Amino acid sequence: MARIKTLAGAVLLVTTVTVPTAYASDVEDVVEVASDIVELIREVSGARHRYEDNRSESYRREWLEQRDRLEELRTDEISRLAGVSRGAIRDMRSRDYGWDAICDIYHINPKRIGLKAHQGRDDDDD
Repeated sequence: MARIKTLAGAVLLVTTVTVPTAYASDVEDVVEVASDIVELIREVSGARHRYEDNRSESYRREWLEQRDRLEELRTDEISRLAGVSRGAIRDMRSRDYGWDAICDIYHINPKRIGLKAHQGRDDDDD
């Protein structure tokens, strides 16, 4: 839980530092997306741990569904920030580009999509 609070704080800090000239509604949108990403990371992590603890098919489905939701949210956010289509991001992912590589290509701080706070862990399946 402390890591998630730290992640939320880091995302909020990056948000406020990287968007100083944005309009209030833009900042609210960024904060909302950051909050959604943090929540989905928490859900993916919880679903994966439940699956690992129980090894049941229903927990596996839950984990995979949460992971797919996180993938879509990250795709949406990078697409929005980079000004490219969601299809372009999906194509890169299908060609085995990791989130870090995609962020590097489009000059996006990986923390904007919830990366780096879980470094050394495999909760978000990158």
